[in-house]
Amino acid sequence: FLGMNIFYDQVNGILKMDIASKIDDLFKNHPEISSVHGINAPHLACFDKLDLDEPSSLSSVEQYIKDNFSVLAGTFIYLTITCRPDLTTIVNKACKGMHDPQYRHVAYMLGAIKYVKRHRTLGLCYERDRGGISNVVATLAERYEELKNLQNAPVVAFSDASHLGLQKDKMRSVSGSAIYCHDHLIEWSAKCRQLLQVLQWKVNSLLHPQQLTKPFGIII
Repeated sequence: FLGMNIFYDQVNGILKMDIASKIDDLFKNHPEISSVHGINAPHLACFDKLDLDEPSSLSSVEQYIKDNFSVLAGTFIYLTITCRPDLTTIVNKACKGMHDPQYRHVAYMLGAIKYVKRHRTLGLCYERDRGGISNVVATLAERYEELKNLQNAPVVAFSDASHLGLQKDKMRSVSGSAIYCHDHLIEWSAKCRQLLQVLQWKVNSLLHPQQLTKPFGIII
């Protein structure tokens, strides 16, 4: 279905989905990138200093990625919205250069390609029993008094933000979220926001208490 491999074990209550066939097609349709070696995580050491060490020329693989960037980006966007949430952040970073890819966008795309080269069969797994996130939820419920009832909640959402960061992509913050239903991932996202929105949020957070108390004659 939609290029996904779906395995359903009704007896044991296990549903698995991966999109390995699409990844195989990626390397088949683009043999120029098939020689890259795989990596264990979608991160390269060069990511931390992309803006400082931009090379004067690209390798043959990097040049191919730049010349075919929109096609490759479209493939990876499809992977992320089907059953590969682990690719969401790096693909989001890469796709900021969809129409004018710079070296950092090429590097992010190369990292994603290397990652799926080694991890082509990863995907989503839903089990009748509680999912793997249950251990995280249990730890949070035990550690924080205000979250003691978290384990009983059917829907749990996590959100985080890395404001601005070290890269110049460009003066933006990255926010992400993951929503779990009965300890199974059902929705995920990673977005870059403009600096203006960050500043506006900070200004609003400062003004908001005053706006609430001013009608009552209370000045903060």
